[in-house]
Amino acid sequence: MIKRKFTTLFLFLFLFAGISVGTYAQQTPKKPTTAKSGTKKPAPKKKVTKKSGSVFICDAANGYTYHTRKTCKELSKCKGRVLELTKQEATSNYGRKPCKNCN
Repeated sequence: MIKRKFTTLFLFLFLFAGISVGTYAQQTPKKPTTAKSGTKKPAPKKKVTKKSGSVFICDAANGYTYHTRKTCKELSKCKGRVLELTKQEATSNYGRKPCKNCN
């Protein structure tokens, strides 16, 4: 009877210790490795920029605005082609006005 209790207690402690060590090992962050002093830093990424002064218009019959962002939610509703023009071309040639969402 006593032997059974000790065996059960031993198994319980063994399982409990195994679980706590495993979770502790997963939660402990690894130490970052130190870089050598002679190594170069990675070059910064270049930003992709659009043409200066370019705007986007929807080439459909019901379009009346120009957009500064190609990802504008109003421009995504376009059923025609999306053209990239200068701001001056959009206003003078197409009679477009600025979009209230992206300008």
